[in-house]
Amino acid sequence: MLSWISDKDLREICESIILHTKAKTKDEVDFKNIVDPFSAVFDIAINDMSFDDWFKNENIRQKQKTLQNQIGRFHQSVLGKIKGWEDLGVGGVVDLVNREKGIIAEVKNKYNTVKGSDKIGVHDKLSRALNYGHRGSTAYFVSILAKGRINSPFTPSDNEKGVRPAVNEKIREVDGATFYEIATDSSTALADLYAYLPKVLADITGTKADKISKDPWFIELFTKAIK
Repeated sequence: MLSWISDKDLREICESIILHTKAKTKDEVDFKNIVDPFSAVFDIAINDMSFDDWFKNENIRQKQKTLQNQIGRFHQSVLGKIKGWEDLGVGGVVDLVNREKGIIAEVKNKYNTVKGSDKIGVHDKLSRALNYGHRGSTAYFVSILAKGRINSPFTPSDNEKGVRPAVNEKIREVDGATFYEIATDSSTALADLYAYLPKVLADITGTKADKISKDPWFIELFTKAIK
């Protein structure tokens, strides 16, 4: 059990992610999206597989892509259930707000989810939010999986103008582990969530997912991602 989110809330969030992922994928490759036939042929030749094997792998790849798109929403939902935090949902002015702490945030799963050329748009969005409705707050651009620990002013390059915005200590870029600590006041919050998640998923899916945590790769994957 985690001290900063109820089992009920965490289970409901996980169930939603699982259901959404299953609803968006089928048991066969979705040809509504164009599949590169040249890539398929190279893949089959390089990996010495049949077309049947390729179809199975492509189906897994498409499901994985759908799931990856959901993980950012997972973190937004989890953070929004912490006491004092609000998840403003898709299309909100920002993703998260904590009025008591004076914090707003945009949450992305990985540092490269937003292209470098598009980050200035995120910066401007946060700047507008601070000027209209959230004056005095601190705005965070959160990358759950960053290139390392970071908590510094967010000054992305504006490719069109060839300049960076002026440093504003109230608009910051931060990694996931650091932001979870800000949100929960626990320095191990993100690691604790990762450690507890297999049990929750096992309970939901009826699988042996809880045994994942006993695999040496379990800790190594997290350690390498959250440096």
